[in-house]
Amino acid sequence: MRKKNVIGLNQAITNLEELKKDYEEKGDSFNVRLISNMINDKYQELQLAKKESGE
Repeated sequence: MRKKNVIGLNQAITNLEELKKDYEEKGDSFNVRLISNMINDKYQELQLAKKESGE
């Protein structure tokens, strides 16, 4: 089950990074910062999930 969580988090990070690029192209700095914070949160969740699964 933890492996699926790690895969899901990796996919979420990838999707957020793509969304961030779109907003960067539009020059929307507010949403870029917001999504950057979301990406950081997902990275923290990912590190915790990896730690819990022993990776």
